[in-house]
Amino acid sequence: MRFALRATLFDFAADPSHTENALRVIDDGMLLIEDGVVAACGDYRTLRSRVDAATTLLDYSGCLATPGFVDTHIHLPQIDVIASPAAGLLDWL
Repeated sequence: MRFALRATLFDFAADPSHTENALRVIDDGMLLIEDGVVAACGDYRTLRSRVDAATTLLDYSGCLATPGFVDTHIHLPQIDVIASPAAGLLDWL
């Protein structure tokens, strides 16, 4: 399965703890996703020629996408039960 996602892209081009200009914003960006893996990331005008009839285009122009972002937040009541079996967070609360 192949997708192309068009949006404003915000990611890190380098480790922000070691590089002053690590943040990257591409105002009109595109992600090409093949079999669940990001195959290309860049400016829409540069990558649009790689979108063919077999590619599903998801146009989120005006929205922000953060490729590679991993949400590491936690819920304080959950700290004592991390890795404990439960159907969901509400069971712990």
